[in-house]
Amino acid sequence: MHGLYLVRSAGDIEETRAEFREFVADCFDENNWWQEVAALTKDGEAKVLAPSGDWRGRDKEGEMIVKKGYNWLVNELSWGILTADIEMCASTIKEDVSEVAEKVKEIMEKLEKLRDKSEVLDKVDELIQLSKRGKGTFVEHARALLRDIAAYLEASENPPFTYRRDRGIAYRYRLYDLSPDKEAKTILVVDVHI
Repeated sequence: MHGLYLVRSAGDIEETRAEFREFVADCFDENNWWQEVAALTKDGEAKVLAPSGDWRGRDKEGEMIVKKGYNWLVNELSWGILTADIEMCASTIKEDVSEVAEKVKEIMEKLEKLRDKSEVLDKVDELIQLSKRGKGTFVEHARALLRDIAAYLEASENPPFTYRRDRGIAYRYRLYDLSPDKEAKTILVVDVHI
């Protein structure tokens, strides 16, 4: 399975790419193959980094991201990635605990519009509580993943990006802040195999 990951940094494009390689060495494992897709700066510099003619279409994806711009990455795509990961867990809860399916659906409808850390954390906590009604392995895994998402978001100084550096984080969170104490200049978009 592949997913788009966003990496926020105070460096320029090349510095951010180098910082990301260090982060990968510390936090990813041998299964996390990755390909840079695009990089955009707050100042308007933008580069498609996927090779032209990429067999997975990552070059075309990079072109679309560059066209949408930096602000779209920060304000829309980042929160959309977070919501999609929460939705994956919510789907498992709906299937395993059918009596809460309607409530889960309502929570997800609200979450799609939220851009506030504390409000998102409240909704994730509601999902965790609802998941406790289930007993299957899948719902237990979804609950554990939701707890990880909440912990990473809670630690965030620049939501939804997290500065935490845990081994195996690639399986639990897709939005990284490599310079949490500085103003971000660059976002690197990376396709990661998980």
